[in-house]
Amino acid sequence: MKPVSLSEYKMKYPPTEHQEQTALFQWFDLQVRSGRNPWLAAAFAIPNGARTSMSTAKKLKAEGMKGGVPDILIPIGRRGYVGLALEMKRTKGGKVSKRQDWWAGVLQSQAWITFAPAGWEVARDLTNWDFGLGEWPWGKYGGRDADILGLNEPHAGPHVSGECRDQPLKPNWPRFPDAD
Repeated sequence: MKPVSLSEYKMKYPPTEHQEQTALFQWFDLQVRSGRNPWLAAAFAIPNGARTSMSTAKKLKAEGMKGGVPDILIPIGRRGYVGLALEMKRTKGGKVSKRQDWWAGVLQSQAWITFAPAGWEVARDLTNWDFGLGEWPWGKYGGRDADILGLNEPHAGPHVSGECRDQPLKPNWPRFPDAD
């Protein structure tokens, strides 16, 4: 049997979304403990994709849990945005659902920056960029940037110039999708 390199193994058996998100939160914890980025202590996960019993799922829905909400929120304002929302995806095979896309639009309309990074390393690079601790990672991932970053560039809306802060809330997004 021929030995397999780590990169070959990862291509054949990519980490799950859970493993990617766990690695990212381990990195967040390291950044907080080292003092490099104490703001990451405010990062939290939304457990929408958790597998639960039918009775627990009904209770959570009755309490207001909604499908498609981004996996990770960092409610720290930077770069003219209210916060950073990440919808984690696997390095191979992850796709943004209609509900996730809808939530990204809602958050962007309220001055959040949103990404759907493919893997924890990409999420790390985007987080470093957001906090001014690294360069914008465009061009780093070998021509597959749009797929890996979840979009072509940060969504810039009226909030970038501060226009929406003085405007009344007027939702202009489409109806919430019934199913993915």
